[in-house]
Amino acid sequence: MFLLAGLLGTAAAAAEIPYPVALDAAAVTQDRLDHIHHRALVLGNGDLQALLWEDRGSICLRVSKNDLWDARVDTSEDPPMLTVDVPNQQWSGGGYPPSWRKPYPHPRCAAVVRIGRADLTPVGWRRIREQGEKNDFTFHDGVLRMGLTGKSGASSGYRYEVQDLGRLKCETLTLRLSGTPNARYYLNAPGVKGEWRDTPTEPAEVSFALSAGVTSPVLELYIMTKDDQPAENRFHRIWFAGGGQQQDLDLQSAALPLLEDPAASDVLVREARLDLRRAAAFLTDRNGRATTVRALADRNAFLIEGPGEVSVEEILAPQLPPAKRGETGGVQWLHMQMPGDMDYPGMEYALAVAARGERKALTMVTSFDTQEPVREAACRLAQETMTADATTLVTRHEAAWTQFWSASGVALDDPDFQLWWYRMVYYLCCFARPGAMPAGLFAGMAGDSPPWHGDYHHNYNAWQPYWTPFIINHPELADPWVRYMNEMLPRMKWLAKTTYDCEGACIGISSFAFEPDPAKCQSVNRRQIAIPPYGYTLGMAGMSAQVLWHSHLYRPDPKYLEAQLYPVIREVALFYCSLAEKCPRDGTGRVQFGPSYSPEHGRFGVANVPFDLAYARFILNAAICAAGELGRDEPLAERFRQSLALLPPYPTAADEAGQPVVVDWTGCQFREIKQHNITVPAVPVFPAEQVTWFSPEPEKELFRNTLRQTRHRGCNSTIMLSVAKARLSMLEALEDARQYYRPEVQPNGMFHWPMHGFYLSESVGLAAMISEFLVQSVDHTIRVFPCWPTDKDARFANLRAQGGFLISAEQKAGTITKLEITSTVGGPLRLVNPWTGQVVERETTAGEKMDFQQE
Repeated sequence: MFLLAGLLGTAAAAAEIPYPVALDAAAVTQDRLDHIHHRALVLGNGDLQALLWEDRGSICLRVSKNDLWDARVDTSEDPPMLTVDVPNQQWSGGGYPPSWRKPYPHPRCAAVVRIGRADLTPVGWRRIREQGEKNDFTFHDGVLRMGLTGKSGASSGYRYEVQDLGRLKCETLTLRLSGTPNARYYLNAPGVKGEWRDTPTEPAEVSFALSAGVTSPVLELYIMTKDDQPAENRFHRIWFAGGGQQQDLDLQSAALPLLEDPAASDVLVREARLDLRRAAAFLTDRNGRATTVRALADRNAFLIEGPGEVSVEEILAPQLPPAKRGETGGVQWLHMQMPGDMDYPGMEYALAVAARGERKALTMVTSFDTQEPVREAACRLAQETMTADATTLVTRHEAAWTQFWSASGVALDDPDFQLWWYRMVYYLCCFARPGAMPAGLFAGMAGDSPPWHGDYHHNYNAWQPYWTPFIINHPELADPWVRYMNEMLPRMKWLAKTTYDCEGACIGISSFAFEPDPAKCQSVNRRQIAIPPYGYTLGMAGMSAQVLWHSHLYRPDPKYLEAQLYPVIREVALFYCSLAEKCPRDGTGRVQFGPSYSPEHGRFGVANVPFDLAYARFILNAAICAAGELGRDEPLAERFRQSLALLPPYPTAADEAGQPVVVDWTGCQFREIKQHNITVPAVPVFPAEQVTWFSPEPEKELFRNTLRQTRHRGCNSTIMLSVAKARLSMLEALEDARQYYRPEVQPNGMFHWPMHGFYLSESVGLAAMISEFLVQSVDHTIRVFPCWPTDKDARFANLRAQGGFLISAEQKAGTITKLEITSTVGGPLRLVNPWTGQVVERETTAGEKMDFQQE
């Protein structure tokens, strides 16, 4: 039951981890777990996950599961969806519809499981960020003062655990604050969308809506300086309100020492280690007592060994009914019926906890897992796990993870990249496995009101987690996205017809779990949430389907191609073909490919966006190749070829030196987009792979100049632009990435993504980015160490390339001393000889191993 196929897979006779020392060095070690964002340890088995942290003197797990969604959609107040007049390049309207402002749909966390009793004593403020050269945090004259001296953009932050607010129905938090003209402030609180705001120079009140049901909020306040001068935020009053009542935060408590000393008496956990090799968390408390927690690989259960009674705390939400709670045969359980809507039936889930002495089994089952009642299934699984032989459970668990880690590995003379690679590969396996739902933006680990509804964001974010599995030799971990795209196909085809009057399939920016077929929907707009302008970027369909073609390129399988991949690729290509046939022509006979929207920049109704053109080319070519391999749809493939011939060149403008650079649309001027969120001009190089190392030199030079001139905000763009540079062997890519990500590494080994938050599933893209520095395969041609400095040694084993080839290589003292290639399925091999630069071609057979040496 609940077999972790992504880990266990086909059993190997003797799985061997390539670089065990490097893997063990990536373990996360901390002296405390007292912050759910910065310090919580991530545990998971690909479907079931938890954040493990300390809260008020007890160890806690915040439990989530990929298919746990409040998946209701309420479009009853939405206006009619936009329709796009392609021939006349017109559309109208914009903005978020009323449905987007509802508290659902979004993924949910199931419950907080607490080991030990909570200590509700307030613990005062903690310093959680210290970037200033001088950081002040004082209370005098009735005002809490937060000061910082440092370079422009430096920030410092402080956290306060509010004591239990009792019966106060906490609805809002209000700050009365003022500060210097160069100061900004940032608030993190339950339900608050964090963003930097300018501090008012005179005392002013700013209110924020909080998540419902919060009784013990955790607040984080940050200060940033906008220049190189000292900045100060002053908090005159902070209070909570709800139900006609108010309660002030005692600002004078800031007079307490800032608690950042590991010896602070309030801290329970003194040693914490997340062993990635064994996927287990080992904790030691201040009394020397040990606790071990595992998310078992072969079932949806946590095995907990350690002292303390276990209790289950419901995560309340005003839009949901209360859960039922009880005990059956000594097993605690929590049972929730999640409501549906007129087009979606809802779901159920149950958690169960069985305990015997210091051993506990925590299980979770949803109505998507089983045909039997979920409560009974969860209780039975808890009892089975509790009564099973513990040694056998742990042995099976560790064997599964050994099998996982044996698939590939790296050993790098670069501590940053080596750590990040292993930790992000581990994180990917925590939320991805065959048969599970794909993870949304936060892998189910955000707060109770995740930004952007915790959705699948199709203009970038949803793509990156499932691009990663191929190169790290875990192509099976992309299967959740393949399945989801097939389930979405009826909606995608309906959207193409309804919005553009086109054949084929397209997609909006935002989608959710369990989207029903529009043909069976009765709600307004067939339950479709359309978000102008963001939802009308033409290239999003191609980006969303790209993972499917990669699945075939890296893991060739004609049967899988025909059954699961080609149907989606074909329909997305047909959409681009149908749209191109409708688009107006310019004087050269090429189309004005639009109207569209350059993702997250500019205005409505532009044409020839590089994001769109590159992905149209990618998917049209993929469909042509797939149809040829399958021996079908030749007339349609010919239409696709004709559509490719209609697409125009990428738009360009002159930079300050008069040299051409690629811009966001036809007519866009250089620097019209001063700072990109998604680096649209880089997309033809990466991720759309239309400009490569093998392209004509003038085209490569155009894009090198473009990449160097492109400015971005970080987050989404850093991996995109770094890999694009790596594809053109621009060594600056490594330091670009390092300089961005190193300050964002948290004590728990995860990353904070500015403006986005913690636990973003897309952060696993770092592992693929680092792998791209070591090996690349584009257009079925392999390059080894294409963007790795000669002064750094590096080894890697079994990184996967197009054609299903596994590559192992070593660079030592600037020389490549080893290159081995294994063909998993047979077929043509094209390799750039790393010693001569010449392309080597040969036919291979399945299972053939090749050893290449310098002549």
